[in-house]
Amino acid sequence: MQVQILIAILSFLLGITEGLNVYKGPLFSLYLRKFNRKIESYTLPFFMIIFILWTIIFAKFSITSVLMVGIFIVLTYLMKLLIWKYHHYTGSFSPSLMTAIKWVLINSLINMEFILPLFLVLMNVLYYFIYIIANFSPKIVLSISNEDVLRGFAMLNMEIINIILGIVLGLILILMK
Repeated sequence: MQVQILIAILSFLLGITEGLNVYKGPLFSLYLRKFNRKIESYTLPFFMIIFILWTIIFAKFSITSVLMVGIFIVLTYLMKLLIWKYHHYTGSFSPSLMTAIKWVLINSLINMEFILPLFLVLMNVLYYFIYIIANFSPKIVLSISNEDVLRGFAMLNMEIINIILGIVLGLILILMK
């Protein structure tokens, strides 16, 4: 029971740190607002939700080994740790919703952002929904925030915090079995 509570807490913290990472969506929203595309900037977080929600289709599958999931999560986050400064597209793009969606999707794939929600839904749908709500609530708020707020969150380096939490979650799953 205590391990399950710990996994739920880590799911929440991973969702929050992912959601507060301004480099994963909110800066695209700010960029669109700077070019007077406010409606597009406010709808962008909802497209980001779609990119992760597809993982719910795996809820019917079962995990044969929590140990393997833990090892895979640790390896995934160790790889992210090694390349954390280099796995975001940082080039320019035209200020349109479709271009922003394209680069959010590309960044999500490069970051393998679907891995954690996929394993959370396989472990327990509750962990999955905790993660989803904790992830996208800050993204929606940050997408309408002003530039100073985004700059402040950019200084917090949520990527490293998220990586550390992911490694901790994976290690807990390994030690659990």
